[in-house]
Amino acid sequence: MSWLCDRTGAYLTLHGRPDTALPYHHRALTLNTHDLGPDHPHTLTSRNNLAAARAARDHDQAAQPDDTGTDARPA
Repeated sequence: MSWLCDRTGAYLTLHGRPDTALPYHHRALTLNTHDLGPDHPHTLTSRNNLAAARAARDHDQAAQPDDTGTDARPA
């Protein structure tokens, strides 16, 4: 089950939907941590994939245009 959650999350992240992917990655990490322990290679991979999806989400949010009509960057 954790493999399926992880692969689903990876697919969604790759296709530009990191917000949708995050619950899948979180579930994979939870399952692997419980079943395999916190230091198992599969658990560490799940942790890395969750971090990558969060980074993609943050990058996407930072790339959104400013909708206030003003330039928010300092002069």
